[in-house]
Amino acid sequence: MLFSLVRKCPDLRFWLNDSNLELINAYRVVQNNVDALIESLEKHQNTPEYFYQIRALDRERCFFALSPVERASRMIYLNKTCFNGLFRVNSKGQFNTPFGNYKKPNIVSESTLRACAKALENVKITQFDYSESLDMLDKQSFVYLDPPYEPISESSSFRSYTNTGFDKAEQIRLFEFCQRLTKRKVKFMLSNSSAPWIKALYEKEEAFNVITVSAKRSVNSQGHGRGPVPEIIVRNYR
Repeated sequence: MLFSLVRKCPDLRFWLNDSNLELINAYRVVQNNVDALIESLEKHQNTPEYFYQIRALDRERCFFALSPVERASRMIYLNKTCFNGLFRVNSKGQFNTPFGNYKKPNIVSESTLRACAKALENVKITQFDYSESLDMLDKQSFVYLDPPYEPISESSSFRSYTNTGFDKAEQIRLFEFCQRLTKRKVKFMLSNSSAPWIKALYEKEEAFNVITVSAKRSVNSQGHGRGPVPEIIVRNYR
């Protein structure tokens, strides 16, 4: 969404926020130090021994002594070489997705990184809970919300995006935030899974427009489970 709009609407002001510290650090490094990031990425190795060595860094006290570039390089490397590119952490916030065993993962995509750096040049990048943004928004704002999706089955639960998770109470808190945005006349768009209770939750709000779309998904432990899946788009405008 962000990269598409930056390209199409270069005169608008853009703001990217997420609660995941490592993700936001990676965006900031791409924005401000892409040359050093590319140099660091070129040093990584595609072996299970090396993968688990790099993955284990966030178990060490020295982890936050790593430079922002080293942490961003680690995150991108793990994303490119772990199973299905799945970002998942345990209750301690430690990355725990296993090695993907890919023959030739694209660890260093220099052209893509440089294009991203260019697109992010004038983007405001922050890291805090989304609810803190409410007083910074007005009716001239447009908000796109992309939360951890509510699982549609026990085997599809990938909500461990941060150490606090994103359970039913968090989904309801997000719904209430959308209601507050609407009262302030701030337009929003939200995507989520088509879990029946999630769809029913948003459909009960008269001001919300809920549609079901088909989206391509590649994260599934079973090959036959990958492909187009239904998800919902919620808007408070037509």
